[in-house]
Amino acid sequence: MKLNPFRKKTNRYVETTQAKFNELSHELDALNREYATVKAELDRETAVRQKMDDRASHLALRPTAAQNEQWHIVMEISRREQRLGDKVSSLEDKMKPLRRIIDAPKNFDDTQAALQKLFAERQRINQEVAQLDASIGKINKRVTDVQAKIAAETAAASKQMIASEDDFVVPESLTRLELQVRLANTSLTDLQRQRSDLVGQLKEMPEQIRSAQRSFEFARAKLAEVDIYDQMLPFMKQLSRASVTRNQTGHHHEEATFKFEIPWELINSTKAELAAELVD
Repeated sequence: MKLNPFRKKTNRYVETTQAKFNELSHELDALNREYATVKAELDRETAVRQKMDDRASHLALRPTAAQNEQWHIVMEISRREQRLGDKVSSLEDKMKPLRRIIDAPKNFDDTQAALQKLFAERQRINQEVAQLDASIGKINKRVTDVQAKIAAETAAASKQMIASEDDFVVPESLTRLELQVRLANTSLTDLQRQRSDLVGQLKEMPEQIRSAQRSFEFARAKLAEVDIYDQMLPFMKQLSRASVTRNQTGHHHEEATFKFEIPWELINSTKAELAAELVD
C-alpha cells in the first residue's frame, strides 16, 4: 500500500477552520447555558400555572386574571425557549461541516491504518496456512511411508505366525509403527482444524477489506479536498477576481465557483496512483 507523497504534516486550512470552530463552540456553550436557564424557568412557571389550575374551582366558567397572567408568562418564556432552541440547532448545523474538515486528517490516518492492518493480517494468515500445509504434507508423507513399512512388517509377521508352533508374539517394531500412525493422525487432525479456522478467517477478509477500502476512499477524498483548499488559500483573491470578471463579461455562472480543466494525462496518472494506494 503506497503512501501519498504529497501529504503535508500541517494544514493551514484545517488550522483556520479549527479556530473558527472554537469560536462557534464558545458561542454554542453560551447558548446552551442560556437555553438551560430558560428551560428551567419555563418548567418552574409551567408548574406554577399547573398549581393554579389544580386549585381553581371546577365550577368556574373561565380562568381567573391570575391564571391568564401566568399563562401569558408561560407562553412568553416558551417562545424564548423555542427561539434559543432554533439558534442552538442552527449553530450545530453550521459546525458540522467544520468538524468534518477538522477531522479529515485523523480520519484519513485511522482508515489508512485500519486497511494496512487488514492487509498485514491477511499476509500473516496466508503465511500460517502455508506453514500448516507444509507440516501436513510432511506428516502425510510420513504416514504413507510408515504404512508401507507396516504392510511389509505385517506380511513378515504373518509368515512367522504361520511357521511358528509356539505362541506368537507381535513384533515390537510393528507395534511402534502402528503407534506412529496413530500419533501422526492425531497431529493431522489438530493441524487440519487449525488450517480450517484460518481459512474461515480468510474467507471473511475480502468483505472486511472492501469495507475498509471504501472508508479509506471517502476519508482520502475529503482530505484531498481539504488539502487543495489549503494549497489554494493564497490564490483565493485571484480566483475571486477571475470568477467575478468572467461573470461581468456575460459568461454567467455561479460566482462562488470557478471551473478548472485538468489534463487527461494527469487524470489517468492520478487514477493509477490512487489504485496503488488500495493494494497490499
